[in-house]
Amino acid sequence: MRSLAAALVLFAATAAQADPRGEAVLARARATEHAQLAALAGKVLSMQTHGTVRNGKQTHSLEAMRTLGVASDGNTIINDYLWGKLDGVSLDENGLRKASGAPKKPAGQAESLTIAMTPFTGPGVEVRPVGPTAGGYLFRVDVHRNAAVSRLDLVVDEATGKKLSADLHPSGTMVKLADRADMRLAYAADGMPAELRSDFAARILWIDRGADMVTTPVR
Repeated sequence: MRSLAAALVLFAATAAQADPRGEAVLARARATEHAQLAALAGKVLSMQTHGTVRNGKQTHSLEAMRTLGVASDGNTIINDYLWGKLDGVSLDENGLRKASGAPKKPAGQAESLTIAMTPFTGPGVEVRPVGPTAGGYLFRVDVHRNAAVSRLDLVVDEATGKKLSADLHPSGTMVKLADRADMRLAYAADGMPAELRSDFAARILWIDRGADMVTTPVR
């Protein structure tokens, strides 16, 4: 028992020690993100979403278009709904969410990709270096603002500080009931999102609900 206790104490002490490179990589990532935002100032992309939503035995096709980019100030993120369709029927944003079984969007809530654009320099985020991981350096980003995501597990290139990929953890009551709520984002070299894959499944009020969607820029 003593040896086990000693091992646990040693493990806890080791785990508590941050990787000495962490703060340096974080500073590099913040500087890189700041430079990328400045370079992207005034650039806006159209982001297209295609996928399916399931409500019990019914499956519906979903498509939508948003604009995503950086305002001319090099700081403000633009993320606006343009149009959406469910089974080919045009709907506004609230109508699309309701028809697809998604909860009503809270007023002022930031979209997932808005947070993902500025995880190091944006407002209401707390960043903690985790350590080296396969293909890069891992950071945990806790989101302390009204947003569609509560956390990002973000991988950057250690040498350049560029964002490579992120696992996004959705927020909200519906997510807590989910059996699966996965969002995987890949970044382009300029810091813009390259592809977001979303996979959701839950049994709510004895009805199986789910969604599988892919969001990519229109190039």
